[in-house]
Amino acid sequence: EAVLGLKGALLLLARAAPPAPLGRLLAVRMAQPCDPAASGVEAGGAAAGGTAGSCGAVVVRALLVGLNSWVPSWLLGEVAACLWAMRAQPGFALWLAQALEADGVPRRGVSADAKASFAQACLEVSSRAHFKAMLKQFTGGKKKGSHGTPQAA
Repeated sequence: EAVLGLKGALLLLARAAPPAPLGRLLAVRMAQPCDPAASGVEAGGAAAGGTAGSCGAVVVRALLVGLNSWVPSWLLGEVAACLWAMRAQPGFALWLAQALEADGVPRRGVSADAKASFAQACLEVSSRAHFKAMLKQFTGGKKKGSHGTPQAA
């Protein structure tokens, strides 16, 4: 049930875009610096080796790490839709750069060159399907039947 709640939140975030009132409010809030307690950043340093950055960066970082680890494979489309919608925000390039600064995003061992190539490709891609495929490849891919894929009815 918690994963279904996550799905609902991702769908809401993907649909809440300016000029809708909620979209304007989210855009303003995501551009602001994030509270260290909410971002997993401790007073003496950052969790996963990065800085807190803006709230938008914290959301992008959480989505990338989640896709690589605990997010079920059947939510890849919703996460891709959410990031695709966020991509239209003026601060997305900065959020993505801040999110990728941290070690362990989306997993340990991803080189700075791979992160830079992914970030550049994300900003240049013109099709949502290609964006989703790039996201899937960068976060390690998801295989059918793994991580809680729902049973066929």
